[in-house]
Amino acid sequence: MHPLRIPIRTSVEDDGSTTISGTIPALDTWERIRVNALEVVPRGAGCYALYQKGKLIYIGESSNLNERLSGHNVSFDEAAWLRLDGAQRLFVEKILIWRFMPEENNELKRHDYRMKIKEEVLDAQV
Repeated sequence: MHPLRIPIRTSVEDDGSTTISGTIPALDTWERIRVNALEVVPRGAGCYALYQKGKLIYIGESSNLNERLSGHNVSFDEAAWLRLDGAQRLFVEKILIWRFMPEENNELKRHDYRMKIKEEVLDAQV
């Protein structure tokens, strides 16, 4: 199964104890639009994924998805988002960058190991 169609179970440990755990929905299930329809993107907070010709190229987060996607400096033809607030969106962004290492995310973000991240890829049927 394609990695974007599989939910990701994650847990974060800090000094040996689990501090956060949960499941991130598969990217293919996120709300999605073509670049010519950005006006439908919500003004709320969340994590987003950018695609060019069907390939995932960038993962980000914002307190205002509409504003961020409308003014993005990465060229994309499709965007998907998951509505999340506060620390949740930062956590999801970090996990997804670490998991997929999109080419347009800078090297520092792709290799940020301040947190030990564990993942277990779940079968989408479960």
